[in-house]
Amino acid sequence: MFSLDGENSFAEERPGNHVFDKMLVVGDYQTLDMFLINYGGVSARNILAVFPAVSRPGGTIGAFAAVVHPQDNSNSDNQNAAMDFYNWTFLNLYDYSVNTFNDGANFPNRALTNNINHQPNAGVTESAPIDIGTPISGFTPRNPGRRNSPTKVSASLSLANGATSGLIDYPAGTGQADYSSGGRHGVIFGDYVSAPHYYSYRDDCALTFEAGGFRVQNLSGGAWSGTATFNLDQSTLATETAYASPPTIPLPTPQVGSNALIAQTGRQSYLGFDTFARTVLARGAL
Repeated sequence: MFSLDGENSFAEERPGNHVFDKMLVVGDYQTLDMFLINYGGVSARNILAVFPAVSRPGGTIGAFAAVVHPQDNSNSDNQNAAMDFYNWTFLNLYDYSVNTFNDGANFPNRALTNNINHQPNAGVTESAPIDIGTPISGFTPRNPGRRNSPTKVSASLSLANGATSGLIDYPAGTGQADYSSGGRHGVIFGDYVSAPHYYSYRDDCALTFEAGGFRVQNLSGGAWSGTATFNLDQSTLATETAYASPPTIPLPTPQVGSNALIAQTGRQSYLGFDTFARTVLARGAL
């Protein structure tokens, strides 16, 4: 979900001075790790990280974690720089346990201090009792579920500027009623990263949809020649609400008797997740 990493595997990772404070991070049906951090010199505090128990098409989270540091091109200065993760509250509502911080060996000077790991449905309750019955006020997750795009189709084209193609077959299982000429359609010639892209909403092309297939008109200002791949904007895509985020997210608040309320030593934040001044320098974000 959040990446602090080199642009690619060839970009050397170097230390910096990065501070993250008072963050709410909520996973959804696609989330595997919440933070990928490969730069040293990081302080992250007052983080409330929540995995709601939403359906996942890909199965369990497995070996991933809330925070990972996989590294791919780190110099020694970066690898040996300090990392401080403190006053986190990690709440996992799946019925299986999820790792919190992985890959510690990649950053030997990483420190994890005064954090809470609460996974009540997986038997991880070291800081209980913690109230998870009260929702976070004013926050509503906005992921309504999953929408799968139609299968991309390709056709060999040779069109002068202004010319229109013959009929091209629709993606399997779709037809004329599934598309509109006013949709945001795209045409690509070649590799997705480096090839020219043409879009109907930029007036590079125009698409018309008929009973037996669709046609594309070249309006790019130049000639087209080669295999075109079409990204069609299907207007009738259904949202799979089984993968929707829940309407509320609990605020995991330690209760009387929790060891999270006992004054701690080590790295501490003097303000809490919601900006209150802590009366006791204890554990977690709340």
